[in-house]
Amino acid sequence: MDFTEKLRLREKAAEDIFFAARDRALIEAMHEKQRQQHEHAEEENSLAELTTSAK
Repeated sequence: MDFTEKLRLREKAAEDIFFAARDRALIEAMHEKQRQQHEHAEEENSLAELTTSAK
């Protein structure tokens, strides 16, 4: 493996690391949004149950 090939592989590895970290952050943000939506839906269901049981 010559020097230019090593440089190319090093740059590709740096790109892979960068995009993997970005992907992890985006996935975590997506999961957090889903958790919040789920919690909100549970709260709405609880309120709906309270109002229907009070009738």
